Amino acid sequence: MGNKFNRYYKDAKELFIKNGKTLVEISEMLNISTRTLRLWKKKDENSWDTQRSSFILQKDASGISRIEKIINQKFETLDSDGISANDIKVIRELKALLKEMKSDIDISNAIIIAMAKFSDFIKLEYNDKKDEFALIISKFFEWVIDKY
Repeated sequence: MGNKFNRYYKDAKELFIKNGKTLVEISEMLNISTRTLRLWKKKDENSWDTQRSSFILQKDASGISRIEKIINQKFETLDSDGISANDIKVIRELKALLKEMKSDIDISNAIIIAMAKFSDFIKLEYNDKKDEFALIISKFFEWVIDKY
């Protein structure tokens, strides 16, 4: 196992977290059993599910920041004679919408942090039921990602 772990663990973890691959997909790609992948995922103190959720939220936040930056640059370089009052209104509304989207991401990050701490608590206090809780927490993270 040590040899497989040394060769494939990092790739498997990255495929799960950054590429959104399932354990079955990773198993097929790397020719490693899903059982082994589940063991690796379970063994990692820093939950793969939590890391995946955080990665997705960070990616979304950076996209929002880039959009906001572009809008700000365009807004600053506009010639007031060449744009209608309605165009200015639309740009301002877009900026307000982006600000609101940022606050949703902050909420999602807070949820992820709280759930990660909850997972740590479960491992300490209810170790015999941690697999049941892990499934529930994983489904909750998926729900949060879809919702926000």
